[in-house]
Amino acid sequence: ISSQTGSGKTVALGLVIAEEVVEAVNLVNRGPVRARPSVVLIAPTRELAVQLTEELSWLFKPLGATVVSLTGGTSLGIDCRDLKRDPQVLVGTPGRVRDHLERGSLELDRVRVVALDEADEMLAMGFEEEVSAILDATPEDRRTHLVSATFPPRVRSVAARHQRDSLMIAGTTPGESNSDIDYRTMVVAANQRLSALVNVLLMEPDAKTLIFVRTRIDTTGLSDALADLGFAARPLSGDLNQRERTSTLNAFRRGQTPILVATDVAARGLHMPDVSHVINYNLPEVPETYLHRIGRTARAGAAGTAISCCSAEDRPNLRRIEKLIGQTLKVQEVQVVDLHLL
Repeated sequence: ISSQTGSGKTVALGLVIAEEVVEAVNLVNRGPVRARPSVVLIAPTRELAVQLTEELSWLFKPLGATVVSLTGGTSLGIDCRDLKRDPQVLVGTPGRVRDHLERGSLELDRVRVVALDEADEMLAMGFEEEVSAILDATPEDRRTHLVSATFPPRVRSVAARHQRDSLMIAGTTPGESNSDIDYRTMVVAANQRLSALVNVLLMEPDAKTLIFVRTRIDTTGLSDALADLGFAARPLSGDLNQRERTSTLNAFRRGQTPILVATDVAARGLHMPDVSHVINYNLPEVPETYLHRIGRTARAGAAGTAISCCSAEDRPNLRRIEKLIGQTLKVQEVQVVDLHLL
């Protein structure tokens, strides 16, 4: 299932698997293991797994279904408590789900549907072994869905090993640009990038802005630099523990922190309403990642702006992105601010 970010893939998937959920609600578990779900969804990150759990719990509430999540960074005791509820739908990250399989606290013998959300990101994060182990523990006659905005060749090769008679359902053409986004490029030297960014932020003082950088260290460095200049900015990366990540995301969603500086942990699936600007402070190395990043804005029919900083060294990467989305990014005039005057 392929469609641009923000187009409703999670709800579409929920509708597709609803029949199996109805049947699962009426099943009686007489097996030796308490938790024997009928539907399993695997997501690459804790935040996305939790979000999927919340959305599917809301969607399946009228059916009387139990939906639980298993994610790294949480207590195994809490996991075991949730598994005792014998959920019909299980959502989890690859490592934690495999861990419970090996512990014997989870059985996947009656799984009818497996869905891999953001399948390409799971492979990029090195979860192919865990995903294969989970799939191997499920019946061969299950249905297997892969959901993402992009499907590079490596994902398709993995799909070929785990799916039979597969169909590609595309809500939008893979790689298709979002017409509700105003795409811009700022050609700026690396040593003037911060000054150019500050000018953009000053021009849009009320904007909810998501800034993408390359590394976890960059999130802290840039957010600290912006904070020193008087901007309310916070970092988000895999270095934060679960409580810190949840607190940061909630502050951004509520508008208490209007600027979030993040790695690509924030590029996938997370619900971030009303993001008006996405800024690629550093271009992603993989062109498909650009689509996931800028998909955080212009959601649910709203308009948005995507600005990318580009130095001379970034030009080849920029050309690959333009080829992917099928358009040339217009160049925005760069204005820099004397940071000493702030």
